[in-house]
Amino acid sequence: SEGYQKQLSDLKSLDIDVAYDLFQKNVIADFDVDTYIHSWSVDKKDLIIEKYKPKNHIIEAQRGPDDGIKDNIFSVWYSRQKALELAFNSNIDYDWFLITRFDLGFYFPLQYNDYDPNNVILAGEGRSVEVNDVYFLANRENMKVISKTFDNLTKYGYSVESRHGSREGGVHYTVGKYIRENCSGTLQYVGSDRGTPPSIRLIRNG
Repeated sequence: SEGYQKQLSDLKSLDIDVAYDLFQKNVIADFDVDTYIHSWSVDKKDLIIEKYKPKNHIIEAQRGPDDGIKDNIFSVWYSRQKALELAFNSNIDYDWFLITRFDLGFYFPLQYNDYDPNNVILAGEGRSVEVNDVYFLANRENMKVISKTFDNLTKYGYSVESRHGSREGGVHYTVGKYIRENCSGTLQYVGSDRGTPPSIRLIRNG
């Protein structure tokens, strides 16, 4: 659609380097981590592969409404689903699965050994329904649920007309409702974009 294409053209160019050092220091560190990537940044393909050395990847041109991608929110969750499918199809018995973004800066180390693997780890503060969806850390069972968010956005009430993510119809509300109803365990909040300084932060150039 014209509106969707405008959303894409309005996005600032993503600098793959922007949070890479923080990712290496605070997400990978001394742990045995495999990386799986889905990205629309075909112009950055070589750099992405060079930096992150993914075990498997899909880097393709932006898809649109014919694939159920109605706006940038559907685009994000489609991409996350495809990355997670690569990890699931590896048949490796991972302790944790993490979905995050190239432009999310982790200013604190993830302490994998300190978290309850039966819970869903995410950013922000406890709220009644809505969630901060910049990253999720979970076991295989819960991450398989989260990977199906793309397929359930409409069913759980997301509206492309919504302008407030935390209200009914917004993405944060919709994702929170879906995860709370379908994931096991509890939500455990680690890292916040509030406070001075924040412990996580979206970083964009330009």
